[in-house]
Amino acid sequence: AKEFFTTDTDQDTILVVQCDPVGSSQRRIYHTKHILETEQRAFQDDPLLVNKPKKRVILLIHLDRTNVQYSVDFDENWGYVTIDNVKTTSLPPIQQLLQGEKLDMIEKVDLRSTLSRDFLICFSRLQYPKPRDVSVISTKITTILDLMQSDSHNAFSEILFRNVKEVICHS
Repeated sequence: AKEFFTTDTDQDTILVVQCDPVGSSQRRIYHTKHILETEQRAFQDDPLLVNKPKKRVILLIHLDRTNVQYSVDFDENWGYVTIDNVKTTSLPPIQQLLQGEKLDMIEKVDLRSTLSRDFLICFSRLQYPKPRDVSVISTKITTILDLMQSDSHNAFSEILFRNVKEVICHS
């Protein structure tokens, strides 16, 4: 990191640091983040560098979508982007999904198993228009999980899927 920020260049540059939470601890990833922030701060505060180029850092964390134990919790100075890899899902081939109307596409997907498998990941990606209290969100997650697990007669699933289809029809 030090070399990246101290190398003299006239062009904007990007440093990509790849992290694997399976191969290293969350503590090491946070330590890497700390080193990057320290070096970047020293670069930005250097009075000798007038009209300095932009030096950006991408901390690429490879998360396994089946492992929701790892959490990324950086401060507001970091931007977040989620790139979802759908290779591990049981979706039909894309050619099948693209044939027909939007509603036909939903009929081809097993929504119940998809929801069961990806619910927590999807819920964690929601962006609320107004700030929400963590306890309210936690209560909602618990309620939905309870409804999904106790849905032996598929009543909750049917209501949920009916609403999903309605939203799709009106979009």
